[in-house]
Amino acid sequence: MPRGENLARVRPRREELAARWGLEPFRPGEEGRRVYIRAREEDLAALESLPPRVRGEVVRLGLLALQEVHHAQEGE
Repeated sequence: MPRGENLARVRPRREELAARWGLEPFRPGEEGRRVYIRAREEDLAALESLPPRVRGEVVRLGLLALQEVHHAQEGE
């Protein structure tokens, strides 16, 4: 019998695993990735202290703000 063959029978559903760790499963369209970020130490500490969903909001809002800055600079 190959290793891990029975894992699907024993392994709990994703929702159960997430609940065990106090996490929430990804919603449709969401994804998680590990990314290297170069920033000030205190900024990284603040980002790491946030819950995952809030970190995603920070990234989204930061990208939108950056887009607005670039758009404003092009209009000058």
